[in-house]
Order: sequence, then structure tokens, then C-alpha cells
Amino acid sequence: MRRSHPTLPVSAAAALACGLIWLPTAAHAKPPAPLYQDPGQPTEARVASLLSEMTLDEKLVLISGKGFESRAVPRLQIPELTMTDGPNGVRWGKTATAFPVGISLASAFDPELVERMGKVLAAEARARGRAVLLAPCVNISRVPQNGRNFECFGEDPVLSARTAVSYIKGVQDGGAIATVKHFACNNQEHRRREIDVRVSKRALHEIYFPAFEAAVKEAGVYTVMAAYNKVNGLYSTENPYLLEDILKKRWGFKGFVMSDWDAVQHTLEPVMAGLDLEMPEGTYTGEDKLKPVVTSGKVTSAVIDEKVKRILWVMFKSGVFDAPPKEQPGVVGSEAHRAVALDVARASIALLKNDRNALPLVSNPKLKSVAVIGPGAVYPRVGGGGSGEVRPDTAVRPLEALTTMLRGHGVTVDYEPGFNMDGDVETVPPAAFSHKEGDQLLPGLVAEFFNNKNVEGAAVKKSVVKQIDFDWGNDPPAEGVNSDFFSVRYTGFITPKTPGRYRMLGVANNGFRVFIDGKPLLNAWDGEEFKKPTAELDLEARPYEIRMDFFDNKAQAKVRLGWGRVEGSQKEAVVLARRSDAAIIFAGFSDFFETESSDHGLELPKNQVDLIKAVANANPRTIVVLNNGSPLLMEDWVGRVPALVEAWYPGQEGGTAIAEILTGWTNPSGRLPFTFLKAWKHAPAFKTYPEVGDTAPYDEGIFVGYRHYDAKNLPVRFPFGHGLSYTRFVYADLQIQPAPGEQGGPAWEVSFAVTNKGTKRGAEVAQVYLGQAKSPVPRPPRALRAFQKLTLEPKESRRVSLRLSSRDLAYFDEAKDDWVVPAGVYQIQVGASSRDIRLKGTFTQPALTASDCR
Repeated sequence: MRRSHPTLPVSAAAALACGLIWLPTAAHAKPPAPLYQDPGQPTEARVASLLSEMTLDEKLVLISGKGFESRAVPRLQIPELTMTDGPNGVRWGKTATAFPVGISLASAFDPELVERMGKVLAAEARARGRAVLLAPCVNISRVPQNGRNFECFGEDPVLSARTAVSYIKGVQDGGAIATVKHFACNNQEHRRREIDVRVSKRALHEIYFPAFEAAVKEAGVYTVMAAYNKVNGLYSTENPYLLEDILKKRWGFKGFVMSDWDAVQHTLEPVMAGLDLEMPEGTYTGEDKLKPVVTSGKVTSAVIDEKVKRILWVMFKSGVFDAPPKEQPGVVGSEAHRAVALDVARASIALLKNDRNALPLVSNPKLKSVAVIGPGAVYPRVGGGGSGEVRPDTAVRPLEALTTMLRGHGVTVDYEPGFNMDGDVETVPPAAFSHKEGDQLLPGLVAEFFNNKNVEGAAVKKSVVKQIDFDWGNDPPAEGVNSDFFSVRYTGFITPKTPGRYRMLGVANNGFRVFIDGKPLLNAWDGEEFKKPTAELDLEARPYEIRMDFFDNKAQAKVRLGWGRVEGSQKEAVVLARRSDAAIIFAGFSDFFETESSDHGLELPKNQVDLIKAVANANPRTIVVLNNGSPLLMEDWVGRVPALVEAWYPGQEGGTAIAEILTGWTNPSGRLPFTFLKAWKHAPAFKTYPEVGDTAPYDEGIFVGYRHYDAKNLPVRFPFGHGLSYTRFVYADLQIQPAPGEQGGPAWEVSFAVTNKGTKRGAEVAQVYLGQAKSPVPRPPRALRAFQKLTLEPKESRRVSLRLSSRDLAYFDEAKDDWVVPAGVYQIQVGASSRDIRLKGTFTQPALTASDCR
């Protein structure tokens, strides 16, 4: 086929003849792409290239957020940095794999396993289209009441640092961006937005900084989140000592600092102190606030450029600029990811007490019946509440897992709730909801959406929904509705299938209220974060009018309505326990009680304590399984039960792990990441928590956790590092030798043998503590400096070798503002916990300068 060729118009041809039209030639090709678009160029060069292309307005766009992402600059192809909570699962989308919580990771004492989990978290974050994982949380567990202890890694800075480094390496090697938080001293939720932490520099550097420092220096974390609270008079977001002097200058942090959500209080102060990104929006550092102070000269362009450089550096270094994450089906919640969650749960559960060989259950051939008591057996305690709360697609119920495993041994399992807990409800099912259209009663509720927060005016969208269970993220809830600052009203009827007493629960991240037959039932209209009000009421098997209002303020929007029958009594549980060969009580808390934004009590609720006592009196083989994220006081009941298992919040596969440990299929190997005290008056923060005026004085200094109890020689219920096994380990042959340090400075190598003397395969956590009897400053009798988890077959012996650096010997000298190693005799203490020391040895160390200790 002949092809015709286009011809120029006559006027164009004439112009061409006169040389007036330029036609491209090989010598005049398309100009090359800017350097910043070339992935092969050095990161710093790409940052400089892109920065030179940006206008002031574009730079200002980049340093304040939009919900759960930074803002894009389309002209220069700068993408959004998409973000998601949280530490034990990706909170973007309705469900995700729910891993064991942070305190479980610390309890595992297994950095390699934590790194595996980090890689899976990264894969799920990217599969949800999220680049930044807002985790890990590394705040030290200073007080047992802290509502977020479950998210963190315990009371010891070395354990916290080792766990954090592995977590971050896993996440970032997996292609996501980790965020270490909350810098600094966010050690209580009570008044977290305004409390002023008064703490010494020595305590900061020795207790509260090490996990952050290791995250920066060893793991190369890309982002740091500044906390809500003040530190020594200044908000963390506007504290130059924290953000500039320590983080960026002393530690050499190259990434960017973001605020916690709505933590910024001013404009100039955080900008000049080193905050780089305000989240979730530019309330104080948006273009409207910053541009006038830049153009007037109050803030120099160099200050703005530095923030932009840091954000761009992270984008280039992490690969997000060149390949932003895209949603991928089939990744989140995969079988492989669930298998990792199960491995972590197995490794983290700790056996705290096992008198008379109450466990494992199958060790007694006479065992034919087991009573399982407590709602935690049927409502899996997956995790805590708040921004770390994750909803899995499915979660293993401990009761079902136990029943399946014991059935194979000819053991019957029966269940009684024994007590009720607020929050133990299911989402109200679609079958319970209906609405009227004319005279007809049809399925579902009527949903009316409003583009304001007060359910006012005309609805902009009306539809019918099956149930109230929504997680819209940052997206609009319906066509024509705002993504932020909207409200919705659900109306219709709710009909119980059976009459009885019900507990209703509302869950939302902003304000809501519920009415039954026109009467107020639940009210959280003030919009306080993470509020979960409940109410009980008697219902007949008939329709009741229901109305639920919800408003979204900003960022993510989610709302859910649940209910459950109030059933079970202590009397019925005791009867079951008395006729069974063994009784297992699931006690503790849930995401309803342990949650962000509020602290909690130190004891189990009275109904649980009464139940434990009554069941223990009825059955001498009573085992208690705890779900909690903080130390508990238990002096009034722990002596009555022969066995105690600390399961923490073990994620969606925790039910299987608990059953395996109770039956002996898995040998427990978890160890306590903090001390279980005997009395609150013994605690280091007893005199100053929750506050003294508007301050939280850290008068205990470096004596936090076991350091305090050991220095004061106080009795404890269970010491730091404690955990039992179904086998027995023996330590021998301690050797201490000088060795070259990694940075060229001096170091010491500590080696010893560990032998499994029992008949079962098991894992031991060998712990190395350091002390100095005669020190120029007060120091604890022992402080953890290294540990190793090793799995041994029966009769197997293995030599452990761990290296201590000069920094491990040092203390922080406030006068010199640096680390110092004093000359003297140091003692190595090797053992299975802070109070189970098996081997001791000493060495003499000459004084070292600060340069040897960094």
C-alpha cells in the first residue's frame, strides 16, 4: 500500500524556504532530563539538582502534610510520601496481618526474628500503597501504668536498642521507610500533650536516648517522630537540644523529623529548632504562615532548604522517588506472613511460674478434662488500642486451638466465660439492621452524609448500608462528600435475634453518638481520640429505633458499632473447674483497656481476681494465662495458682501459640522485658507519677526498672529477663579477654558455655550484665550489656561469645557533656535473668577518653 506523506501549507513552505522555520535534527535533540531524574547519580547530587529547580512555594508545600501523607509537587514529579500506622501491622485498609505487639518482640529477645517481621511489615505497607511505616515505638517503660507500654520494648535501653535496630533494618531492607518514635520521653499517656518532663542529661543519654541513637547510627532510620510532651521546658517539636544538638549534629541523622499528629504548637519555634515536617497538616507551618516570615527575613531560605533537602534525601535514598509503592493484591494477610506472625508469638510468650509441673498439660497421662474460663479464650487479644490497633481478616481463638490440640490426646475441653469485659463485642451483623420504605421493612440502615461536622442542613448523599463498619482512610466516604470535616447519620431499626442483656460498643477515631428509641445510649461527640464508650441494656427480640451520628475531623475516618450478649457467671465457672482435671483462666486486659491517650491501673479488675481465687480453690491445677502489655500487681492471687503464662498481645496467630505452649508442643522461650513489682510504693516513679504540678520529674535519674530495684535491694515478683522452660540450662566456664573494638578502641570478649541438661529441645536467653563496685558516680549493681538467644537439643552444649565495647563500660559525664570510662575493676555477671546470675568474673580497665566511647 502506498502511503501519502503530509505536506506543509504553502505559507509554511515559503517560510521554510526563507529559513524561518527550525526543524529538529540529530544535533538538536530533546534536552537531557534533569540530573535528579537519573537514579544512577549520587543521592546528594540528585537532592541538589532538584532543590535548584524548586520555587519557594514548592519548597513550603513539601514541609507540611496532608492527612497521612506529605504533599506532592507535580511539576517536578515529586511524589507524596504516603504513611500508615502502626508498629504491629499496617493500619491502611480494613484488615492486615496482625503481628504480636512491641512488648512481645522485646520478650522474644530475638533480633533476627524481629528483622524477619520487619521485612513482612514493609511488604504489606507497600502492598497497601504506603511508603512510610510510623514505627517502631521505642520509649522506655518508665511507669507500669503507661497506656502504650505494649507498643514499646520494655524498661532496658540495650534491649530496646537491639530490638529497634532489627525492626528498622527489616522494614527498610524490605523497601519501606521506618519512623522511630516518640522523641523524646513520651513515657506516659496521662497529659501527654502538655506534661513537662524534667530529666537529667545523664538519664537522657543512658536510659532514654540509646534506642533512638542506635536507630540512627546503626539502622540508618530515615525518619524520626517528635513527641507531644515537653522536655526540660520545651515542647519536643521545638526543642533544639533534642532535634539539632543531639539528633542531627551529635548523631549525624540525615533523614527528616516529623511531628506527632497535631503536636506542633507554634510557627517560628519548631521551624528554627529542627522540625522538618508538620503532620497531619500545616496548621502552624503551612505556606500561609511560613511565607511571610521567610520573605520578611525572620526565617532564612537556608533554613527552609535544609528541611527540603532532608525530605528529598529520604525520597531518593529509599527509592520512593523513583518507584512509589503501588497497591498489590494477594500480599496482605498471606499464609507466609501469618506464619511469621505465629513464629513471633511462639518466641515471645513467657512461662513465669510452673510449680508442681502443672505444665505442659499433656505431661500428665491422667488428664482427661480441661475447663477453659475467661472471655479472652474466645475473643482473641490481638493487640492494644489506639494508633497501634490492627484488625486482621481472621484471628485464632485460643479455645478452638486448645480444643483441637487436646482432642488428639483424648482430653475434653469445656468453656465458661466466668466474667464479662467491656469491649468484648462483635460488629452488629447486617441481619440485625433494617429500615422502612413506605410500609415495607427492608434490610440495612439509611445513611445520610453532610459536608459539615454537625449533621446539619441538607444531606449531600443518601444511601443504604448493610452495617456500621467502615474505614475510609483518607478517601471520601461517598461521591460528593468531603474527605475531611464531614458527618453521617445512620437511621433505621436494630433487632436482636434473642432477648437478653446486651453490651453496645462504639468505636471511632472522631466523634459519635448512639440513640436507641430516641434515648441517648453512647456519647463520644467531643471527638476525643480513641474513645470506646460502652453501655449495657436489656433488649427483647423486637425492632428498636436506632440512630448513630458520626463526624470526621481530619485525616483517617473510621466508625464501627458492635454488640454482644452479657453472659457467664463466676458460679458456673467454679462448677466447671471443680469437675475438671485442670482449669485454665484467660485473664488480663484488651485493646479496650490498654490504649493510646490514656494510662491504666496496675491490678486486674476485681471480678477477675475474685474468679481466679474461687477457681484456684476449686481446682489445685489452675493455670492463668495473661494478656497485657505492662507489669501487673498480683500479690493477692499469684500464690494460689501453680502456673502463670504471660502471653502479652500475641497477634492474630496467638491462639495457636498459646495452645502449643500450654500443651507442650512448643517450649516457652520468652523473657520479661520489664520487672513485675510487688508493690507500687516500691516503684522508682512512685513519688512523682503521674505529675507534680505541670511537670513529670524523673527524680530517679538512671535508676529505672531493675536498676532501681537492685540498687535499693527491693523484692520483686518476677525480675527483668525472667522466663522458665520445660527443660533445664546450665552455664559454665566464663572467660573474659581483651579484644579490639569495632571502631578501633578497646573492647572485652565475654565467653561461656551453655548446656541443655533436660530432655526437651529448648531456647535459652543468655544475658550478660556489667557492674562496677567502686565508681565515681552512682551506678546500678548490674546493667544489661549483651544477650543471645540460642536453641539447644537435649544434652547439647554451645559456647557463647559476646563483645562489650568501651561504650558499654561508660557513663555520661554531664560536666564534660560526653561519655567517660573510669578506671577500676568491673564485674561481669552472666545469667538467666537480672536476679538469676549463674557466672561471675572481673577485669580491670584503665580510664578511657571520650573519643574511645562513641
